[in-house]
Amino acid sequence: MLFDEGMRDTVTNLLQEASNSIILPFFKNLKKEQIETKSSPNDFAVADRKSEDFLTEAL
Repeated sequence: MLFDEGMRDTVTNLLQEASNSIILPFFKNLKKEQIETKSSPNDFAVADRKSEDFLTEAL
């Protein structure tokens, strides 16, 4: 799928919003019960899940 400039800008803005409002707040700020060990590339941490939920709904 090719994106026009408007769609590219929309996706870029959504990625920035997810990073700033979801992912970065968790960086070095996780509670003990939120820490998981990734054993494979298919494992997801709390920030992964929350950002995926946000982007799925927004897109």
